Amino acid sequence: MTTFKIKSWPWKEVCGESFDESEPIENVEEEFEKVIDQFIGMIVSHPQKKSKSDEVASQDEINNFAGDAGITTLDDIAYKQLKPDKKMNMVKVPNWKKTQLGVFTSKKKKPDAKIAGSILKKMQAGVADMKTKLDAQIEKRAAEAAKLKLMNAFFNASKAGNVESLEEQLKANDWLLNIPHPQKGGATPVMAAVREKQMGSLKFFLEKKCDLTIEDNFNYTALNWAKDDDLEEFVKVLTDAGCPEGAGSEEEDESEDEGFHAADIIA
Repeated sequence: MTTFKIKSWPWKEVCGESFDESEPIENVEEEFEKVIDQFIGMIVSHPQKKSKSDEVASQDEINNFAGDAGITTLDDIAYKQLKPDKKMNMVKVPNWKKTQLGVFTSKKKKPDAKIAGSILKKMQAGVADMKTKLDAQIEKRAAEAAKLKLMNAFFNASKAGNVESLEEQLKANDWLLNIPHPQKGGATPVMAAVREKQMGSLKFFLEKKCDLTIEDNFNYTALNWAKDDDLEEFVKVLTDAGCPEGAGSEEEDESEDEGFHAADIIA
């Protein structure tokens, strides 16, 4: 084993500093450039990259990629080591690539030919692993976005009293019936129906045997919301259906004087 210390991010983490000796690789400099291009390419093409130019990347953009790719993110000190432009505080990608490439190909810094192949293999394996994790995260976010879109459509139909649409959507995705909405305080579709005073939607959910025991993030059930809004008819229907009343949230009580209302969140 031969030691070769790599100081630059992310290769220090990816490669370590101990390498097996092997036969020299032809055109090794070109191979180093290819793997670095693949690495940088994943950063500049990341879906969460806000700057349109492929020529620059911010600390946040690099860290968004790093988080998805499963590698260490850059704190302020580590980011400065990438020598970002002082005015923009963004890394100029061509310069960064040149610096990275120099670690492995410049006459003064490059590793001995006997271990260059071993280093290259670790870099290639590291980039392949990053891509696998990155693709999985992108796919996961896309699935979550698609699920959220379905949820929004279902909640909108509940709030509008569009029973025909509710029926159609529920046939396609029965999991929507009791789904707590992550952006509406954990409210369920039946809670949305009560909040919007949609008796048609409420009766639809009762016919579908929705779960009335579910509490939102404020420990409210649909019955709590009906009582809060003095909806006597809704209170009766829910009580007759066996809907329990949640304990309520202490935070809601403590926040009333500050103008906070849970109803604004689940609306």
